[in-house]
Amino acid sequence: MRIIILFFSVGIWVFGLSKAVAEGGEYKRFVVVSVADGDTIKGVVDYKYQTIRIAGIDCPENRVNAKVFEQIKLFGVGDKSELIEKGKQARVRLKKLLEFYEEEIYFVERSEMKCSYGNGKRLVGELYVGGINVGEYMIKEVGCVKMGCKKQ
Repeated sequence: MRIIILFFSVGIWVFGLSKAVAEGGEYKRFVVVSVADGDTIKGVVDYKYQTIRIAGIDCPENRVNAKVFEQIKLFGVGDKSELIEKGKQARVRLKKLLEFYEEEIYFVERSEMKCSYGNGKRLVGELYVGGINVGEYMIKEVGCVKMGCKKQ
């Protein structure tokens, strides 16, 4: 069974790698330091400590802030405590995924997908672990939603 999983993972990795390169992105090795929430992580890329925002997704917040009240309707929850709990679960799932593929984490910067809100200090891009697009994984497996924003 492990051999099948290994071959499947390698196949996904090769497909994911060629897809990102074909789209003009440059793979950069990413070392995770911490996971802030389901769509934001902190770590080292290009020998610099950076905050990374996973492009194209929005996950529930895991602490109370201004976005919580907007997200209650978006995620179809009853109140802020239910949303916060979903946000904590998303953070845990992302953290486990990144821990499992610790040596195979790559980042492709997509500055064209940067949204107009936020502090502007975060890099925005696609994150790949073992060839898996983390944004797509978080949408399919964790319940995060696709997020569109105005291109700058």
